[in-house]
Amino acid sequence: MTDKIQLLKNKINDIPVPTEKLDEIILRTVQEHKPKTKRSLSRKIIYCASAIVAAFGLLLGSATVSPALASIVSKLPVVGSIFSEFGDPGLEQMSKLGLTQMVGESKKVGEKSLTIDEVFYDGTRFTLSYSLESEKPMNEDYIDSIDFLVNGEHISHGLHNQITDSISTHYNGIVTIETTNDLPEEFSLHAVFKGIEGEKWEFSLPIHTHTTVKTIKTNVEQTVAGIQLSVTDIVNGPAGLKIKYEKGLKEDDLLKYLSDQITFRVEDNLGNELALNTGSSFGFSENGEIYIEGNDVFHPVSSEVKAITILPYFNLPKDGKIIETDSEGNEIIVDISKFENTKLEFDSFTVPLTEK
Repeated sequence: MTDKIQLLKNKINDIPVPTEKLDEIILRTVQEHKPKTKRSLSRKIIYCASAIVAAFGLLLGSATVSPALASIVSKLPVVGSIFSEFGDPGLEQMSKLGLTQMVGESKKVGEKSLTIDEVFYDGTRFTLSYSLESEKPMNEDYIDSIDFLVNGEHISHGLHNQITDSISTHYNGIVTIETTNDLPEEFSLHAVFKGIEGEKWEFSLPIHTHTTVKTIKTNVEQTVAGIQLSVTDIVNGPAGLKIKYEKGLKEDDLLKYLSDQITFRVEDNLGNELALNTGSSFGFSENGEIYIEGNDVFHPVSSEVKAITILPYFNLPKDGKIIETDSEGNEIIVDISKFENTKLEFDSFTVPLTEK
């Protein structure tokens, strides 16, 4: 399957990026607002043909000092500390360890000023925080699109923004960038933010990749219901633990929907279950076969953890019906009762995180 996945990457790199036509690459994004004791099972699947798709949200704040807003302003994180205040264990940890790049670069267009506050990339996660200030009130969805490029090439097939507190004249946002390939240790990130009234804020940011992560080759392969699943690598770092995987299956709509339901349960050797943070995947079909490559990022493990146990499984509804949404927002109900007599179970496996 490795050759097919490399072909997939080459095809993705050659695709022009018409963001208005999205249909073949799969984007799956899951983001938790705050740490939870139990793993989140919420998932969203989007199929697209471009190498980039974006969903946008903004964290709102204010520079206003009126008495009526003083209490709200006091609760907002100051510039440069958004990561540490966001409630994400991975972001909090890398901020605490001083691993984030403090940027603080601002561009003003008309009456609105956009500032890139901090950036982090280490191969497990690529995250950027920013703020948008306006002299007049604006809507929460004022940012119409965001794009990221390296050497003129789009590096993302998915973006995920989240917001917390909000005030109408000041937005603070955190963007999770889903990349299709690993990036070099040093590179220049070209970031383009566009407003709904046609404004454009452009930045060229020198990025330093943190090399504190450890990649563990696993190459565990299992086939269930005609779906070949390969867990290829575990990437462990202070910002999170990433599971990289590949899937291969026949080009069949029902089988594809079933494949979309595969997820992972991860437990460390201390008995703690890791919460899922983000995830994405992309793929293409050729000669009657579908090839998919993706990753799931979980909350970071503590330094005391020596090994993790991974259980791939189908996160299926009890009534046997999967509810999906197509590119036009229409609800699709998929009946998978065809597989009720098929053994839909993977075997768990353990991965040491320390050198033997």
